Amino acid sequence: MAKTHSPDPARHLANTDLKLLWIVALLGIVMLLLWPGSGMAAGRVQEFLPKAQPADFFPGADRFGAPQGDPPLVPVHQGDR
Repeated sequence: MAKTHSPDPARHLANTDLKLLWIVALLGIVMLLLWPGSGMAAGRVQEFLPKAQPADFFPGADRFGAPQGDPPLVPVHQGDR
Protein backbone atom coordinates (compact mmCIF):
# COMPACT_ATOMS: atom_id res chain seq x y z
CA MET A 1 0.00 0.00 0.00
CA ALA A 2 1.38 3.41 -0.96
CA LYS A 3 1.87 5.90 1.77
CA THR A 4 0.41 9.32 0.99
CA HIS A 5 2.56 12.29 1.80
CA SER A 6 0.80 15.05 3.66
CA PRO A 7 2.45 18.46 3.55
CA ASP A 8 4.10 19.58 6.76
CA PRO A 9 2.23 22.73 7.89
CA ALA A 10 5.24 24.02 9.83
CA ARG A 11 7.49 23.76 6.75
CA HIS A 12 4.87 25.50 4.57
CA LEU A 13 4.56 28.30 7.14
CA ALA A 14 8.34 28.70 7.30
CA ASN A 15 8.57 28.92 3.48
CA THR A 16 5.79 31.51 3.41
CA ASP A 17 7.50 33.54 6.14
CA LEU A 18 10.80 33.39 4.26
CA LYS A 19 9.17 34.59 1.02
CA LEU A 20 7.45 37.42 2.86
CA LEU A 21 10.73 38.40 4.51
CA TRP A 22 12.47 38.54 1.10
CA ILE A 23 9.70 40.68 -0.37
CA VAL A 24 9.78 43.12 2.54
CA ALA A 25 13.59 43.31 2.40
CA LEU A 26 13.54 43.93 -1.35
CA LEU A 27 10.93 46.67 -1.03
CA GLY A 28 12.95 48.28 1.75
CA ILE A 29 16.10 48.30 -0.36
CA VAL A 30 14.27 49.80 -3.34
CA MET A 31 12.76 52.53 -1.16
CA LEU A 32 16.15 53.37 0.36
CA LEU A 33 17.70 53.65 -3.09
CA LEU A 34 14.94 55.84 -4.53
CA TRP A 35 14.02 58.03 -1.58
CA PRO A 36 17.13 60.21 -1.22
CA GLY A 37 17.54 60.57 -4.98
CA SER A 38 14.13 62.13 -5.51
CA GLY A 39 14.70 64.61 -2.68
CA MET A 40 18.07 65.63 -4.03
CA ALA A 41 16.73 66.01 -7.57
CA ALA A 42 13.90 68.26 -6.39
CA GLY A 43 16.38 70.57 -4.67
CA ARG A 44 18.37 70.97 -7.90
CA VAL A 45 15.58 72.67 -9.87
CA GLN A 46 17.39 76.03 -9.64
CA GLU A 47 20.39 74.45 -11.32
CA PHE A 48 18.39 73.41 -14.39
CA LEU A 49 16.00 76.34 -14.86
CA PRO A 50 18.51 78.61 -16.63
CA LYS A 51 19.14 75.85 -19.18
CA ALA A 52 15.45 75.44 -20.11
CA GLN A 53 12.89 77.57 -21.89
CA PRO A 54 9.33 77.72 -20.47
CA ALA A 55 7.87 77.00 -23.92
CA ASP A 56 9.77 73.68 -23.92
CA PHE A 57 7.32 72.47 -21.30
CA PHE A 58 4.18 74.51 -22.03
CA PRO A 59 3.53 75.96 -25.50
CA GLY A 60 3.06 79.72 -25.32
CA ALA A 61 4.74 80.10 -21.93
CA ASP A 62 7.30 82.90 -21.82
CA ARG A 63 8.79 82.88 -18.31
CA PHE A 64 9.24 80.93 -15.10
CA GLY A 65 8.00 82.24 -11.77
CA ALA A 66 9.81 81.94 -8.44
CA PRO A 67 10.07 78.39 -7.04
CA GLN A 68 7.65 77.79 -4.17
CA GLY A 69 7.39 75.12 -1.48
CA ASP A 70 9.28 71.96 -0.68
CA PRO A 71 9.85 70.25 -3.02
CA PRO A 72 10.04 73.41 -5.10
CA LEU A 73 7.30 73.91 -7.67
CA VAL A 74 8.04 76.43 -10.42
CA PRO A 75 5.08 78.26 -11.94
CA VAL A 76 5.16 78.95 -15.67
CA HIS A 77 3.64 82.17 -17.00
CA GLN A 78 2.34 83.49 -20.30
CA GLY A 79 2.07 87.25 -20.40
CA ASP A 80 0.09 88.37 -17.34
CA ARG A 81 -1.09 84.83 -16.55
